[in-house]
Amino acid sequence: MPDNPTSSGSATPTSPPASGNGPQHRPPLPNQAILDELSKAEKICLKAQKAEYAGPLAAREITAEDMTATLTKIQQARAKAAEATQATTGKRGVTKREQDAKDALMTCIVEIQKAAKQKARKTELSLDDYFVGERIDQNRARLEQLAAQIIAKAAASALPGITPAKITAANDALTGYTKIESDQTGAQGEATGGRTSLKQLVREITNTRIAIQLAADAEWPHEDPVNAASRREFQLPADRALRG
Repeated sequence: MPDNPTSSGSATPTSPPASGNGPQHRPPLPNQAILDELSKAEKICLKAQKAEYAGPLAAREITAEDMTATLTKIQQARAKAAEATQATTGKRGVTKREQDAKDALMTCIVEIQKAAKQKARKTELSLDDYFVGERIDQNRARLEQLAAQIIAKAAASALPGITPAKITAANDALTGYTKIESDQTGAQGEATGGRTSLKQLVREITNTRIAIQLAADAEWPHEDPVNAASRREFQLPADRALRG
């Protein structure tokens, strides 16, 4: 049977990147806008606790308890930001492991396909059973299904060089690839959940920070130049009222 130039199965898997001397990627930083908001809110809360400001602000319903609770939330938000960063890093690590697992599986499948092509030269073996010449890794579902069929067919045949140990290795590679999907789903959930919780905390912190600034803006209005220093403490405009 003449060889089919298109019957080489999927493309040869790419080799994993060399370790040791490659570029080192830093882990992602938390969202800079969030870090800026936490820093700003913390400074304003600390200013609001000063003796000369605490009394007037309390009369405008900005209490010491508000300050304490918000400062605690700021620390919690910073911890959440770190957790969200770690979860995102974990998600990227899972994606890399997914590609490695796919490469390992495809290495097994391509070897089986090559053995089938070799046997087909001497027998009536159908290469269609091994999906030779087809792109079996177009998506995860297709690869999992067709890889399972190819391995099962190879296990029931006597393909040259495909030993029981290689069938076991192929099944293990398929299992490893399938397992990565659940790991990836979990990592995505952790990253998303971490961000959602962090956003809620930051929203509450921002609301309190703005409430403090509005109270300070009313207590130390910009029209009186003597209030300039106090307004700077609360990061208020020197020449106009706070907007928004």
